[in-house]
Amino acid sequence: MRILMVSMNSIHFRRWVAQLEHSEHEVYWFDINDQGYIESLPWVHQVTAWKKRVLKKRGRYFIKSKLPYLYKQLSNVFDIPLETAFTEAVNEIQPDVIHSFALFIGCKPIMNFMEKNKQIPWLYSSWGSDIYFRENKAGETSFISNVCSRLDYAITDCERDKHILIKEGFKGEHLGVFPGGGGYPKRISSTKTRKKNSFIVKGYQNEHGRALPVIKALLELKKEGKEVSVFVFGVSDDFYKLLEKENLVTIENVEIRKNIDHALLLEAMESHEFYIGNSISDGTPNTLIEAIISGCIPIQSNPGNATAEIIKDGVSGYLIEHPEDIGHIRQVMKNAIEHNISEEGIAHNDYLKNTTFDRTVVTQKVLEAYSKIS
Repeated sequence: MRILMVSMNSIHFRRWVAQLEHSEHEVYWFDINDQGYIESLPWVHQVTAWKKRVLKKRGRYFIKSKLPYLYKQLSNVFDIPLETAFTEAVNEIQPDVIHSFALFIGCKPIMNFMEKNKQIPWLYSSWGSDIYFRENKAGETSFISNVCSRLDYAITDCERDKHILIKEGFKGEHLGVFPGGGGYPKRISSTKTRKKNSFIVKGYQNEHGRALPVIKALLELKKEGKEVSVFVFGVSDDFYKLLEKENLVTIENVEIRKNIDHALLLEAMESHEFYIGNSISDGTPNTLIEAIISGCIPIQSNPGNATAEIIKDGVSGYLIEHPEDIGHIRQVMKNAIEHNISEEGIAHNDYLKNTTFDRTVVTQKVLEAYSKIS
């Protein structure tokens, strides 16, 4: 089958596509943001550099930064419209299916074309907050319904989003629930001793992320006499400045890190007892999956009950139901420290590692999903 994928260049997209490398499928990629060739996917036919007719590279960036109004005018006149480039790509490739990743990144820009060409099967993959966060936002509900009505197939990273799609008018075939980037390779058990009451925290404080209430809740536990150590990763510059302003970066046994190599992050997970991710909107977080694979006891917010599909609350991990309530978060973490998880919980997480999240298992199921497309 000839598959034309429409997506931005991201690690999750690259990992998903890699599952198809040795399959019978012929894979193409339309670089929706015109970001450039992906060196790690040389076997994929890549449609890149489609946008810029003039003003390339250094000259383009110079004008954009120094003369933004002129840049906009020149772009409107000389740049190739996305729909024109996409139409040319489809006519040349003649795909058996078009696979869009993320609603507003991979679907919205080509919606007009797909409405005009309903004979071409359309598959959509939802990522994280993609549809859940925007479902009830003003000005976006009609677009979501229009896309859902046009789609022929869908893949989601949680059951919650499957039901949202159906509610919004999707009448096609749901091909399965899979991690957004496909499965994960098994981790070799770490020889490190996990420090008791140690927490590794996803440090996102942004539109969706709510790391600050977590950090403050952990500090409340310290004030109560709980011996806890905290490692916060992925902190943005702006958030770091806020933490500095509130005198939260020089506290004993609290380490704040901006950037961390992915391999080192996984190693850190293998030496900490608990992982915490907290947000007001998400699907199945990839970092949560990595934490479970690495043997952490997961503590995670539960927007729309998506995380409850993965974590058995109080058994295999702990759910945060009120992601902005410091007192609630403190109590959840206190419960985790005092009760840990049960043998049943350990068995549950091991089952997820070996089935739901395992790279080999997921890849086979993904290939079976593609085979259902006619």
